[in-house]
Amino acid sequence: MKSRILITCTIIMTAVISAGFLISKNHEYADYVERRAMLVMRDIGHKILLHAGDSTSRVLPIKKMSATVFQLEFQSRFTFVPDTLVKVVHTSLTSGKLPLHYTVNVFDCSTKEIIYGYQIAEKASTLVPCLGRQQAKGCYVIQIVFFEDFSNAPVLGY
Repeated sequence: MKSRILITCTIIMTAVISAGFLISKNHEYADYVERRAMLVMRDIGHKILLHAGDSTSRVLPIKKMSATVFQLEFQSRFTFVPDTLVKVVHTSLTSGKLPLHYTVNVFDCSTKEIIYGYQIAEKASTLVPCLGRQQAKGCYVIQIVFFEDFSNAPVLGY
């Protein structure tokens, strides 16, 4: 009788410790993915400014608006060509092993209106309008919205 109680307690303790370990590992993984996503966002901002001919002004701290929304802000005004924006974002997300199902919106800082946007989808239709039309120099905020929370999902290549 005592051995059954001891075995049962041992099994329960093992299960509790294992569950705690898994929860801890999932939290660590989610933190890792979020930190990597923030670095990828900074890389996108850096490359956008370089393509605009700006190698000195800063990409301001990235804002995580929600689990699926990241916002890039810049110290200086700049111009961009949508083709370059599309290529830079896609290349950076791919190399950062982040999801490739997302929407990008570029907002005017003062009016908060969307001046350019597009959607890349893995299985649905991809919408990339107005390629080749250079945007005027201005104060822009770039928002990248992923279609699902990827912080707890396995990431390709890991």
